[in-house]
Amino acid sequence: MAAGVFAKRVGEIALRTDHFKASKTESVRFARLPKDLREASARGLPVRLWLDGVLVKEAASVDVLTSVEDPQYRVKAGTMIYVNGLLYEKVATERVVLAADLPGKLSDWSKLAVALASLFVMFRILVPFRPPVAVSSGAERKGRLVVLDSLRGIAAMIVVLMHAAGTFLPGHWLTDVEVTKAWAEVPGWAKLVRNSPLAILLNGSLMVHLFWVMSGLVLAAPLLKNQSHQQIARSAVKRYFRLMPLAFVTTMASYFLHVASWYSVEEFNSVTRFGVPMLVFSGGSELSLVTAVRDAFFLGSSFNMPLWTINFEFLGSLFLFGVVACTLTLERRRLVWCVVFVVLMFVPGCLYLADFIAGLILADSLVVGIRAGACPLRRVQSVAIGVVAVALGAVSPAWVASLLGPVSELESVLTKFVPAVLFVFLALRSQGFGAVLKRGPLVWLGERSFALYVVHSLTVHLFGQWVAVACVRQGLGALTSTLLGFVVFIITTLVLSDWLTKWVDIPSTNFANFVGRWLAGVSPGEPAKVSVIEPIPDTPETSEEVAMPRETA
Repeated sequence: MAAGVFAKRVGEIALRTDHFKASKTESVRFARLPKDLREASARGLPVRLWLDGVLVKEAASVDVLTSVEDPQYRVKAGTMIYVNGLLYEKVATERVVLAADLPGKLSDWSKLAVALASLFVMFRILVPFRPPVAVSSGAERKGRLVVLDSLRGIAAMIVVLMHAAGTFLPGHWLTDVEVTKAWAEVPGWAKLVRNSPLAILLNGSLMVHLFWVMSGLVLAAPLLKNQSHQQIARSAVKRYFRLMPLAFVTTMASYFLHVASWYSVEEFNSVTRFGVPMLVFSGGSELSLVTAVRDAFFLGSSFNMPLWTINFEFLGSLFLFGVVACTLTLERRRLVWCVVFVVLMFVPGCLYLADFIAGLILADSLVVGIRAGACPLRRVQSVAIGVVAVALGAVSPAWVASLLGPVSELESVLTKFVPAVLFVFLALRSQGFGAVLKRGPLVWLGERSFALYVVHSLTVHLFGQWVAVACVRQGLGALTSTLLGFVVFIITTLVLSDWLTKWVDIPSTNFANFVGRWLAGVSPGEPAKVSVIEPIPDTPETSEEVAMPRETA
């Protein structure tokens, strides 16, 4: 094997069990790289393992090694190699070779070239659909449900904060997960956040359900108005082209960063001893080019873990379109929706579908309410609903589960589904809450919510933790360095979100509408040059789409 021949020239070593020591992670063992291999790693050559002449697959992180069923490995900070128990057992009986891999480096360069080429092609496809004007301001968005955009932006930021807390702070100070042994003492301020209404600011699970309820609403409302099966079919096709481009770009970008070894989570854990998880990779996935391309086209999450919700978003949207198509002409369709809704709430793994049906029911009430001139909520009613929603969203799911016993689905309904529906209802019917959501900064955030959601998992490891590592190595304390890294992470995430919104998100919306016009038999002509949102008439029920959602679920 060419790799094996070259490996002998740069430091091939046949591993033995006495090379390894027990690590802090259960069932994982580590060995220090020899000097010549450390030097090769410093020059950019990947240090890899071969088991009986076959290259051992790479795991996403040390934590993943405990859950995979095949022998895998992970090089940490260029000086250590970690193996799981399965591979450690084979060291005693089979030939396991450690060496620098020049052919693998050349292969990596070709993979980087493919990733860059795919990104270039996607941008070239979207460039004609980029509007010549900047992202619209709130004043230009007459007729659009701006309050839902802003609510979506707030929800996306809460997800970002939750993931930042899990990837910057020791252990899991702000969650119910047991903290690592090295940082078992949770500080008082973290306990205060966990046991107060402030906990809702880190409840990313609730926000995901909020996304799905809003998506169900904005997708269903125009269909209920026009009552056209052809439009439903077009909307289903358009949905893919609306969601795919941003997922494609961030997946291939994450793959590029992975192959280039630009992520800093291992170095961050090495210098801080925080033991935080890798946010980018889904555990157990094979981190190959084939996987990256497949995920880029089919909304997978192997290289951008938060995208699992986008996959559910697409499936939930198709389910919603199917329900609307089957019940569009039924006289008692509302009764059918309610029955489907109740059943889905208590079917394991189907609560997200209930979110879409809840959005459908809210959309129906919105359309009917506009026609009937529904009155907004009174201030007392708004406050009461808001208090209930915050209380349910801030309560510990583990505590609720302990009260309910084995009825686990009811815990999810109470702490995720119910507050999500209440927040959307408040945004639609409360003048006070709506006035807050129409403020400029929140509108700006809402316009960039989809990009914010899909890119933050990349920036946290690429920029935030890299800055923290650099600060620690300059002599700053671990927590101080982490705070500086967090600030850089937020700034870079917002900047990249703005750029991606202008160059990918808005063009993907226009491209999806282009596909819809083509499917409708209308000559598309030149791609529509519209602002971030096409203005719609004063009453949402007269629009083909009440609002193109910034899907961040």
